[in-house]
Amino acid sequence: MLARKKWDDTVGQLQEQLKKERKQLESLKKEQARSQTGNLIDQAETVGDVKLVAAKIDSDDIKALRELVQELSGKLDSGIVALAAESGGKLALVVAVTADLQKRYPAGKIVSTAATAAGARGGGKPALAQAGGGDPEKSDAVFEAIREFLKD
Repeated sequence: MLARKKWDDTVGQLQEQLKKERKQLESLKKEQARSQTGNLIDQAETVGDVKLVAAKIDSDDIKALRELVQELSGKLDSGIVALAAESGGKLALVVAVTADLQKRYPAGKIVSTAATAAGARGGGKPALAQAGGGDPEKSDAVFEAIREFLKD
């Protein structure tokens, strides 16, 4: 009986350690994604009358990508943020639109239109949308599709 309790304690400690390590890894992935976006807001382009931040970053964490897009869009007075990354050998795209542009350019419509350029599918709400699948090498085509969408 004593050996069983000791075994259970050891398993419990290992599970707790694994949980801490996973949290630390998640935190490091978010920090890595943030470090790549340093001055993206300053490098925003204007398409028509809309400020667009579009970039491919090196991150395989979709959750971190989504949080980063929301963080960047929060720094814009008015505009659209589109970030792409490769996740599991496929394209991941997340788009956020500031409140003033959501009726004209809903994020879900932008994503569903642009994702087809890479053979991906996606959608979402007017403020935030994402797509997945398709060829990660076609992120430039996806960004060009977004630019074309904004020109129409």
